[in-house]
Amino acid sequence: MSESAVSNKEKSYEDIAAVQPSDTKVGKVAEIVNLDDELLREIGYKQEFKREFTRLSTLSYAVSIMGVLGSVPATYAVPLSAGGPATAWFAGTFFSMTIALSIAELVSAHPTAGGMYFVTKYVVPEKHVPLASWIVGWSNFLGQTAGVTSVGYSVGQMLLPECAMGSDYDEASGTFSYTPTAEHTVGVSVAILIIMGVICSFPTKRLHEFIMWFAPVNIIASLAICIALLTLTPNLNSASEAFGNVTDGSNWNSKGFSFMIGFLSVAWTMTDYDATAHISEETKQAAIRGPVAITQAVIISGVVGWFLNVTFGFCAGDVTTILSSGLGNPVAQIFYNANGKKAALAMWVWAILIQFFTGCAAMLADTRMCYAFSRDHALPFSPTLKKMNTRTQTPLYSVWLVTSSAASSASSPSAPSKPSTASSAS
Repeated sequence: MSESAVSNKEKSYEDIAAVQPSDTKVGKVAEIVNLDDELLREIGYKQEFKREFTRLSTLSYAVSIMGVLGSVPATYAVPLSAGGPATAWFAGTFFSMTIALSIAELVSAHPTAGGMYFVTKYVVPEKHVPLASWIVGWSNFLGQTAGVTSVGYSVGQMLLPECAMGSDYDEASGTFSYTPTAEHTVGVSVAILIIMGVICSFPTKRLHEFIMWFAPVNIIASLAICIALLTLTPNLNSASEAFGNVTDGSNWNSKGFSFMIGFLSVAWTMTDYDATAHISEETKQAAIRGPVAITQAVIISGVVGWFLNVTFGFCAGDVTTILSSGLGNPVAQIFYNANGKKAALAMWVWAILIQFFTGCAAMLADTRMCYAFSRDHALPFSPTLKKMNTRTQTPLYSVWLVTSSAASSASSPSAPSKPSTASSAS
């Protein structure tokens, strides 16, 4: 790991005032960027990215990495079949915030693309730094790559029910003419991951402009869908069913254990807080905007995600029936039950889009981690992986290593051999 540059002069963001939205003076912006670059040099690295992410685009990125409108429907079957979605989400959000606050503090002190891998140098005894950094770095890189793969796969799992909803429905047999298969899901997932790789190859300025819209679309679409479902669903469940029903689907004959399994949805959704750290070297005033964005994103995602869980709880109907949906996803069936095919297709496409946004954000963080890890010569072929493309000023070799690794994982023989669907749809 690179040693910090020696400097007797302490630098702080308190030396300058924060830029307001109306402050467009070139001199002020240049002063902030120069201070960012100088702080990075003191940490021990050369500034190679262009700093294009602003306060709003950084917050939008932090919100999109959780992407509740996509992630909650993708994982809702778990708490629905084992646990209680609304209660588990509320409790899980509280515990997620405790972790996020700790991460935010560390990001504030060390805003680099290496994230928690780099921070390890300062939070473990000096004699254990090499081993600890190696473990954290590889765990971070491999874990994030696995996460990107899972998000890409979930987009495929959500896109194919959209196709099923659009196919003909046989009233007599209670089935759709198209039923998603594992092979179809894998093929679509690989294609989705490649598209994400193309987007992550864009210059930072284009990424900033693209990601700026992630959070507004996520929040507005989530609230609109909640209102639509509560208005259109013919027979809503009671409050006691929506909030108090805990299904013992764990096969352990224990509702308490099932309730704990219900935390898997919120744990999968409310995660990857340090992703914002990985774009620190592309963010203006990173030591302030990064941690603030992490904290605000957990609050926003927690509230919006809870609204979605409560809404789905009221609109789910019979749990057994909804879980055996021929669409392959219980939330897709909830949308379908609310007002038929057309309304379901219109609402479901937004959930797919948000999940795709989440995949793009997750892949971007992983590519920056790959770059940071190779910059410290910790990966095979590091001299190549850390190279910056002269046109985009982004590490394209790292981008496509992550993309190919995720695509290979999605198409591996360990992928599910059967779709998680049943034959009926109500």
